[in-house]
Amino acid sequence: MTIAVLDIGKTRIKVSAVTDQGDVLESLSDANLPIAGRFYEVSDYDRIESFLLESLRELGGRHQIDAIVPTTHGSTGALLNHDGSVTALPDYETAVPPWLNDAYGKEMDGYDEHQNVFSMGASHFAKQLFWLESAHPQEFARARWLLPGPQYWAWRLSGVVATEVSSLSASSHLWNSMERRYTRIVERRGWLPLMPALRRANEVLGPLDPAIADRIGLSRTTRIYCGVHDSTANLYRFQATGLSEFTLLSTGTWMLGMTDRVPIEGFPPASNVSLHRSALGPLYASIKSMAGREFAILCDAPAGRVGLPDITRVLDLQTFAVPSFVSSSELIDGSGHRGRIVGPEPAPQDREALALLYVCMLADLTLDRLNSAGPIVVDGVFTRHALFGPLLSALRPGQSVVAAPSENGTAAGAAMLAGNPLRGWLNEFADTPHASPWPELEAYRRRWRDLATQSFCPTEA
Repeated sequence: MTIAVLDIGKTRIKVSAVTDQGDVLESLSDANLPIAGRFYEVSDYDRIESFLLESLRELGGRHQIDAIVPTTHGSTGALLNHDGSVTALPDYETAVPPWLNDAYGKEMDGYDEHQNVFSMGASHFAKQLFWLESAHPQEFARARWLLPGPQYWAWRLSGVVATEVSSLSASSHLWNSMERRYTRIVERRGWLPLMPALRRANEVLGPLDPAIADRIGLSRTTRIYCGVHDSTANLYRFQATGLSEFTLLSTGTWMLGMTDRVPIEGFPPASNVSLHRSALGPLYASIKSMAGREFAILCDAPAGRVGLPDITRVLDLQTFAVPSFVSSSELIDGSGHRGRIVGPEPAPQDREALALLYVCMLADLTLDRLNSAGPIVVDGVFTRHALFGPLLSALRPGQSVVAAPSENGTAAGAAMLAGNPLRGWLNEFADTPHASPWPELEAYRRRWRDLATQSFCPTEA
């Protein structure tokens, strides 16, 4: 059986043909760029749809596609209106009007209700709805259904409306993950009628719309699944194989730490850890940083060939990259856009080593915030760097570190919702504990942490 996964990420759109055991056979991809909408920047739904359908046509010519599973990043979606038209919700990185953060801050529920941190910009569904309802009430009044990203694409393909908990709990501020219910703001604002029936991520909503099937050459019996939040899909590919009590570091534009080790009482608000529901329902905790984008800022043209002497040289120089070089500051409160380099300026050839040390420090702090104590699985772009694993192992001597075998984790996990994942496959990959070749690394970490907590302060000389 071949499953097509529609993966709409923040920066890339990808359509993959995947086996029912999660092996990616082929992928087609394109950039995902927001466009100006009537009220704010939005996803370019027309262009995305054209790419998705053309990719399904092309892949369908080479593979027998039996099912389609949509997955998207969080806080993206649309309102389906009574007349069948669509009102796109804001791109989460769009600039928001000055009044919105303060007004929403007064209206939003507390952490104990939604178990998600508060982010600036348009990072929460509840904030997006509040913005549209407050600033454009006539447009908001047209809405019939709120469709999170995966369910929007499932609706476009099947005509069936639904919603699902991994998307609702992905920083939306609409879902109480601890109590499995909508948050109080949904009731206060009268938004509950906008919420379609809850369906499981692995439920079939219906067959592919016949007109679309005929147009792109797929069978009319092609099954359309409800779909799942992208990072949750990636986590699921490990859970589906029987792995538990572990932490996943999923690395890309964002570095997202996720663990199924959730204390009964949850995490304190000051930890900036969010709680979510996984693809099939259990709780998991996460915290994120924009480590991939920061790596690119620190190192314009990475060669991927950082060696032991390069790391040693930066450690000896006592040069530190200190958060944060982007607006995101969930790991270190108040650090947004306060990133700086402390110590001797590194030579151009040492910038990549400095960047690698920086993201390893972020990874180590991520694991501490999650109280990580079991195996650590790393996937995504940082696995391309040969020393990321050894550095992380040196920083976490009591834990095993393994590299996942593929950077296509979202596609693999989403396909597993419709397939038959093998159990225990990760055991084939050896643990990678390393005796640290950098005795000065622990002192470097302590100094980095001291500097990181001073991110609000003026730049040091």
